[in-house]
Amino acid sequence: MKLHYLLKSTLNQIQCRKGIFFLSTLLICTAFLVIGYQSIIVGSVYYQKNTVKDIVAERIENVYFINLLKYKQPTPEDASNLIRLMHDLAQIKGIKKAGLYTNEGFPDGIGLPKDIMISEDLISLCNLTDIDGNQITFSNKGSKKSVAVGYNLRDKYPLGYEFHDEAYGYDYIVTQIMQPGSRWLTRYDSFNELYISLDTVIAVEATPFLKADPFLTGGIASTFCYIVDQQADREQVEQNVKDLASSYDINIYSCVNIPERLKLNQKDLFEDSAIFYLAFGILALAIIAVVVSSMINIFLRKKSIGILYANGYTKKDMKSIFILENVIKIVISFLFAYGFWTINEKNINCADISIIQMMLPQLITGTVLLIVISSIFPLWQLRHLYPATLIGGKE
Repeated sequence: MKLHYLLKSTLNQIQCRKGIFFLSTLLICTAFLVIGYQSIIVGSVYYQKNTVKDIVAERIENVYFINLLKYKQPTPEDASNLIRLMHDLAQIKGIKKAGLYTNEGFPDGIGLPKDIMISEDLISLCNLTDIDGNQITFSNKGSKKSVAVGYNLRDKYPLGYEFHDEAYGYDYIVTQIMQPGSRWLTRYDSFNELYISLDTVIAVEATPFLKADPFLTGGIASTFCYIVDQQADREQVEQNVKDLASSYDINIYSCVNIPERLKLNQKDLFEDSAIFYLAFGILALAIIAVVVSSMINIFLRKKSIGILYANGYTKKDMKSIFILENVIKIVISFLFAYGFWTINEKNINCADISIIQMMLPQLITGTVLLIVISSIFPLWQLRHLYPATLIGGKE
């Protein structure tokens, strides 16, 4: 039988039993909404790892963050010691680069857009290049300090543009325009957000500002970072970092590399396991509901099925009708849930990304499996119903 006739017959069957169809569709919608929510949470874990690998030029297991949150508001002595620590980190055996970065640098008086300050040794940490494909270098022009400008600011701050900072007394010149879509890691204490976009940011080298204002080392503003050699003993390097900090009366809570930081994020995401059990429980109930409603439909519709057989429908046609009915219910539910989370997922991750779109292939695969699973038992039941019995005769 042609597809449009099967579809018409299926819609007629749905119309005759629209109450059961609506209830089972509602339950499946609820299941897809819950599963969609969990897909966003679970998908964000994989998104984080892949995104960080894309941003960071080094091997992520070699990039360590120093937890200095104790010094959110450092005393003058603490600030001075933190700067000494930052300069001496690179002297530790096994560390090839070290420094800090902060996106809370320029004082309000300069009147510039949001900025980021990066230690000279850390410039190569992320894949930062200019529009010509060259690495960002912060090459000063005489007494003028070099800045790199985000792509969206290229018209307002073109190459060669000069400006003066009255707060610190520095003169600046724009030497590079960053590639569109350039990104940098966020601070250690806000790593759930992963990165900041640099398209509307001015990037400068941090050292001059730290000399002028040591309080920029405060843990609430800055992230201390070091990169170990591939062959280095990481545990020994960490101990040496702590010993060096201790010699400057600086207490380090921990040194955590990027994979460990991501695991902490993952632990926070999966802390409430009951939510996941609930999601899979609702999905199981949805599958059962689809199966049971389909089997009940077959039982209640024996007479109408028999009439369809009498009018020339084959068993293959009847199986196709029931599969189509399941497909319609499940696809409607899927599209509703997917559309809902596409619009509302920013309320969960507060980022300009779409995890639900990233998870679309997995969600489609799960939907197809749901259709298959929910159709097996009804088709098995239908196979054992003989046309003669359905129309009141003998088998």
